[in-house]
Amino acid sequence: FNGMLESLLQLTESKYGFIGEVFQDPDGSPFLKTHAITNIAWNEETRRFYDESVESGMEFRNMNTLFGSVMTTGEPVIANAPAEDRRRGGTPEGHPDLNAFLGLPFHHRGVLIGMVGIANRANGYDEQIVESLTPFLTTCVNIILSMRGQQQQSAIEQSLRESETRGRAILDNAIDAIITIDNTGRIESCNRAASRTFGYGTNEMVGLNVSELMPPSHGDRHNDYINAYLQSGRGRIIGVGRELTARRRDGSEFPVELAVNELKLEGRRLFVGILRDISERIASEERHSRLTAELTARVEELDRLNEQNEMLSELGSYLQACLTKEEAYEVLLAHARSLFDRESGALYRLTESNSMECVLAWGPERDALASAIQRTECWGIRRGELHESGSARSALRCHHFDGFSAGQQLCVPVMTQNGPIGLLTLHLPAVVKETSLDARFARNRSILAGIADRLAPTLSGIELRMRLQEDSIRDPLTKLYNRRFMLESVHRELLRARRSGAPVSVILLDLDNFKRINDEFGHDVGDQVLALLGQQLTENVREEDYVYRYGGEEFLIMLPGASLEVAEQRALQAAQAARTLSIDTDKGPVRLTLSAGIACYPDHGQTQEAVLLRADKALYEAKNAGRNRIHLAKAS
Repeated sequence: FNGMLESLLQLTESKYGFIGEVFQDPDGSPFLKTHAITNIAWNEETRRFYDESVESGMEFRNMNTLFGSVMTTGEPVIANAPAEDRRRGGTPEGHPDLNAFLGLPFHHRGVLIGMVGIANRANGYDEQIVESLTPFLTTCVNIILSMRGQQQQSAIEQSLRESETRGRAILDNAIDAIITIDNTGRIESCNRAASRTFGYGTNEMVGLNVSELMPPSHGDRHNDYINAYLQSGRGRIIGVGRELTARRRDGSEFPVELAVNELKLEGRRLFVGILRDISERIASEERHSRLTAELTARVEELDRLNEQNEMLSELGSYLQACLTKEEAYEVLLAHARSLFDRESGALYRLTESNSMECVLAWGPERDALASAIQRTECWGIRRGELHESGSARSALRCHHFDGFSAGQQLCVPVMTQNGPIGLLTLHLPAVVKETSLDARFARNRSILAGIADRLAPTLSGIELRMRLQEDSIRDPLTKLYNRRFMLESVHRELLRARRSGAPVSVILLDLDNFKRINDEFGHDVGDQVLALLGQQLTENVREEDYVYRYGGEEFLIMLPGASLEVAEQRALQAAQAARTLSIDTDKGPVRLTLSAGIACYPDHGQTQEAVLLRADKALYEAKNAGRNRIHLAKAS
């Protein structure tokens, strides 16, 4: 955790922070115990407290703080102005300044199990940072669950050792029952332990036939056995310990360990039985066996979970490295084929029309799964949580599995904070040979849910990166490419044209009298004019052409492969289309005209700067000549 905290502070450029686990006091109140915390001690007292507590973990129970708000709400807390935040609890005198704070909870199956707190990032914190730290929080959850599993395993082992110690103590301190019988089977003497063992009062056993202490099936044959031994001298239990069943005075039976020896005393033949009630020992062995089986099962479960976590961690690592959704789909398909080698499954993408489009499928029934499904056909996507059918828990089958063979089905929605973005499905046919189908199904449920948890932030992150990239090259008003992207793309097209020997033409257009439109009709109408003109220019170019907002009311069209004459025709068409536009306002209609300057590579320059300069000069000449006209750049 110390290493993770150090990496987290470096990653987020934060000054200090902590990682802690959430526990509860006997009254149910939550408190935080740190596993890693930055040393921000500011005086001798706090330094001593840090040194004494850092190894075992510091405990914090005051919930009237920013990090306390994370624990009580279970939600992230972003405080970029802590001093003004109503959730603050204040800081002790001398405490380092708190300029910004981010608290992130992490849960397991809906239960808060810990949190991360970091502070004093120079530019504060935002939702993008929160989303980017999802894999980090997942790692914290896995580590704490592993720690708890190890603690639980240690507790079971300790319980088993204590059980064994108790069993040995019972056996070591037991007082054996000793009974002496004559050659007729009558009891001549017994000790107190024998009386207690069989439930008789002191000396009540003397004079009884020993067969009274045996179950009827054995007692009826006991006298015959003694007579046979006395005649032959051969006995099956004389001098040999055996485990038998005895009977108490109340008729209840119990197991005993019995050793019998013959004793000759004053010419008489006596038999001494040393008997031990082994009920506790047998019960202890049964408990030992049960605990051993439970421990073995838990160890096997931990091994399975560790193996599963390793596979999911590897998948998560590959997903984090993906740059596009297609790469993410390829990574998921490769791992799904390995993880679910007996099942068929698919990933669906939620479209704008609320249908579910299949983006990948695997397994014997992949062709049937490849068809699009409707959102209303799946209980999992409608409820926003895992749905299973074909098991003892649920017989309610999703309609998109109609027509599939009998078996078990899983549907796991791929969820983000804004709702579902996709669906993972899995089908295990009933014909699959498996020692324990329930265990297989539980494994599939756990792994598929883990995949969904890792896939959601990956797809959201890729979507966010694509949206940010698109926003960085688009003008927000007209939705056309901006000047920054223009410089990159024009340069790229000129390099391509230089290799192929093809021309590249540029048309630089200017909306005439735009200042008058703004002054007379208002800037809102001016913005509307620019947006409408940008849309019209886009609709009237080839697919391979580019339309840019050059700046202000100026636009630029790049025509790869077009000659100067072709560009002139396109400019005339654009100007004519602009004249047909009319925007109605309270002050009357707005009419538009365009002026344009056209230049062509390589006729008017070998670089983008030269070509754009010649187009700009041609535009300048067109506007000076009275506007609403098109001028071609002059030959060099």
